[in-house]
Amino acid sequence: MLKDFLNLIYPKVCSGCKTVLLKNEILICTYCLSSLPKLDYYKYSSNPVEKLFWGKIEINMAFSAYKFSKGSIIQQLIHSLKYEGKTEIGVILGVELGKLISSVNSLSNHFDIIIPVPLHKKRLKERTYNQSLFIAKGISKVINVNIDESILSRENRGSSQTKKTKFSRWLNVAEGFTINNDKVLKNKSILLVDDVITTGSTLLACGEALNEYENIKLSFVSLACV
Repeated sequence: MLKDFLNLIYPKVCSGCKTVLLKNEILICTYCLSSLPKLDYYKYSSNPVEKLFWGKIEINMAFSAYKFSKGSIIQQLIHSLKYEGKTEIGVILGVELGKLISSVNSLSNHFDIIIPVPLHKKRLKERTYNQSLFIAKGISKVINVNIDESILSRENRGSSQTKKTKFSRWLNVAEGFTINNDKVLKNKSILLVDDVITTGSTLLACGEALNEYENIKLSFVSLACV
């Protein structure tokens, strides 16, 4: 009764469109979730995300679920995930990303480990959580693969990537990742998870650190790409 009364006075609204949520909706309304700009990149290799890594690193596959654009609902949702503490958005959208992964026959039961792209410890202390971890949690729910945060760490804090050129983005993350636990890596198929792919420089740096180990198979996914 009290909960219903509080919801009447302070109604919960969608993090995307700001309309009042229905009882069965959590953070994102059904309309926003169904109308997000979904990409079909998961259906084929040689998609624009995968092409970002051609000639740079060997990967099994790479794709993003949604198209990121300024002022869009997906931008608002990712902003709420990263800066407003609404971590459940990451899980919800991660589940949608997991569904795309599981729909690709060649990826069924393919991965051994999910690794979320790590934040530097100082940035993690500021934000208190890593948004990519919650996306990974959503994916894990669907494809039933364990997440391991202990393997990869970020030594170079870097600065915001938002207004950097392609080359500056690369310099900002170059040699910024180290491996903490290499015993579990040999002969493993690894899924690296990020929130937004722009130039691919962050995932490339992560992949290069992991690629030092024997017979690693890498795949990259993100919620959105520019």
